Amino acid sequence: MALKLCSLFSRTERSCEENDTCLKEAASTAYAKTCAPYQTWAVRTAVSAGMYALPTREQLLSKLNETDESAQREMIRYIKASLPIIQYIDKLYTSRNISLDW
Repeated sequence: MALKLCSLFSRTERSCEENDTCLKEAASTAYAKTCAPYQTWAVRTAVSAGMYALPTREQLLSKLNETDESAQREMIRYIKASLPIIQYIDKLYTSRNISLDW
């Protein structure tokens, strides 16, 4: 689930508008589609509140000592590398009738 969250975040972040809420929007979307359905209301509420503490994209790139171009390159690399792993884990869970009904 964490790999799916990161992969979806990376894909969403790459396509969002450049503004102060870009990372919050990408993180919120990724969380809502991957983890939120399996978590309690209290956890979802805490995560939602925590989204307001996320830095802007510019602040994050500065802290990571990355440029927009280098960050894009690394995100594309991560997405390509993680997709087969995510698919393998999904197939493994499905083939063994494992569900994530936490």
